[in-house]
Amino acid sequence: MRLNEIDAAGFLPIGDKKKAVLVERIGKGYEGRLIIPNAAEGASMSSGEAPPVLTHFLPKKCRVLAIGPKVFGVKVGDIVEVPGAGNCYADYEDGQGDGSRVLIREGDIAGIWNESPA
Repeated sequence: MRLNEIDAAGFLPIGDKKKAVLVERIGKGYEGRLIIPNAAEGASMSSGEAPPVLTHFLPKKCRVLAIGPKVFGVKVGDIVEVPGAGNCYADYEDGQGDGSRVLIREGDIAGIWNESPA
């Protein structure tokens, strides 16, 4: 079964020490464009038909869909930031763009977005 086929309301992740979190990517959390410096051009760049996959530019802003029984820092519905290893090398992932679902550990979450006006 794929993560995107799971009914999140009834899903209980049990990953590493039951601290798993099921999230859905909703945005990059970083807006801009990739600049390749002159020093990195030529021999140091890959020479395939397509550019390399830059996994660190995957969407990092995620909505929490389900939490394991030992997760205490976030709750279902929170909008969180998932940078670093949790973003690039999730425990399990369906797809790589907005709307894809990712199973991570609570420790992979860097913070909770406060979307209310200041």
